[in-house]
Amino acid sequence: MNSLRQGNPNTVLVVEQNPTGHRLFYVRVLADAALATGARVVVLLGPDPAPEPEQVHLASVIDSIEVLRRPLMSLDDVARISHEVDADRVVIPDADRFALRLAVRRQWAGSGRLSLLIMRESAQPTRYPLVDRLKTLLRSTAFSRVARLQNVDLRVLKSAGWAGTARFPVAVDPVVIASSDQSAAHFRTEYGMDGERYWFAVLGAISARKNLDLIVEALRNVSLPWGLLVAGQLDEDITEELRVRLGSMVSEGSAIVLDRLLTDDELDTAVRAADCLVLAHSNEGPSGLLGKAAASGTRVVAAGAQSLRRDVMALGGLGEWTLLDEAALAAVLHRATQQPRPRAVLPATTSAFTDALL
Repeated sequence: MNSLRQGNPNTVLVVEQNPTGHRLFYVRVLADAALATGARVVVLLGPDPAPEPEQVHLASVIDSIEVLRRPLMSLDDVARISHEVDADRVVIPDADRFALRLAVRRQWAGSGRLSLLIMRESAQPTRYPLVDRLKTLLRSTAFSRVARLQNVDLRVLKSAGWAGTARFPVAVDPVVIASSDQSAAHFRTEYGMDGERYWFAVLGAISARKNLDLIVEALRNVSLPWGLLVAGQLDEDITEELRVRLGSMVSEGSAIVLDRLLTDDELDTAVRAADCLVLAHSNEGPSGLLGKAAASGTRVVAAGAQSLRRDVMALGGLGEWTLLDEAALAAVLHRATQQPRPRAVLPATTSAFTDALL
């Protein structure tokens, strides 16, 4: 690792006060890597416990780390905490807002070196492309300023399998696979994934940005018998109409809905159990699920985000990308049912993520 040496009792402070989505998974991966070097690991969380996400993601390391709970921290607050714990390295794995503030401040006043992970290098797309380009330019300018600061290491998150050039140093999305063909077969049996159907899956934290309603509509035009596995917590922005429709599909046997936070093992097993993972995203950014599919040999149908288009193209043979359009998506979903299961095209590895940040 860059700055942590085996046996050196350095202190690593990991700051993540939002327990939703992938964030605590990143914390665990970083904690595992730092602990393996003999470091002391302190994790700064929000003020209130989030029992389910913390149990899912942090259970394996919770007895080996120190946990601090504080109200939402500003950049100055994080700097102060870093001195209190005498940190040698401070890692913020969801650092876009911190980086933008540091660009104005132009100085890291905390203890040790600061690692900032930029989740989205570009502004999220809106209906106004000119505004989007301006926002992206401003972000890039701010990040360039931060990358030049003393004792600051800025990294941009890239999808697993990423290859190419980048304006800033990168951290590659970690891929951990905690499942096997046997566990996938058990999952299919346990949840009644009928072998006569071709099973599509929408997984993880499922908000409106994953366009589940569009996927359901597009599936109506797929002629081969299919099933839809929806596994992961449904966000509040999923409409009641769509929830009712999913309930009807469950009654008909064409859908399985597990509306809850999945354990890491369950999520990995669901990826492997599905015939095809559907990623129809309105938002730009790397997809951890894409990396899991690539490491599991599960076909992918992607739609919408240009970042998904680039990543699927880089993983040749894994799947296909299309527009967020019902007819176009239906055509690609249908083609997926005619294709053999792909081979795994990525190894499961975390080192390109942890080495970049630690």
